[in-house]
Amino acid sequence: MTSWELASGYPIGVIRGKGGCYVARLTAREIGRIESTYQSDLGQLTWAWVLKADGRVLYRLSHINGRPERNYWRMVYQLSATERWEVGNDSGRAAGLLARLARERGHHLATNHH
Repeated sequence: MTSWELASGYPIGVIRGKGGCYVARLTAREIGRIESTYQSDLGQLTWAWVLKADGRVLYRLSHINGRPERNYWRMVYQLSATERWEVGNDSGRAAGLLARLARERGHHLATNHH
């Protein structure tokens, strides 16, 4: 297994989540995962957002115009001990937190396109 596979949690499947966003199957080290979209001059960009068990929130560009990309994960936020306790292991709360952070950065939650 490559370091990219370890960092990304590959292979990842996508399932329908609450609120119309996509929530991928989680690895043991993840509490929540969503996808967001962003329209730019390059086209439709899709970003993966993940909340790790240690409280790190990471994101990366995962697709351009539907074509998979292999980009590095970037840390965007670190939950405090209190925030981590509030989220616990609840993937719904984690998805809500990830969605808020994505929206704050101008991203739109992914919609069902399958």
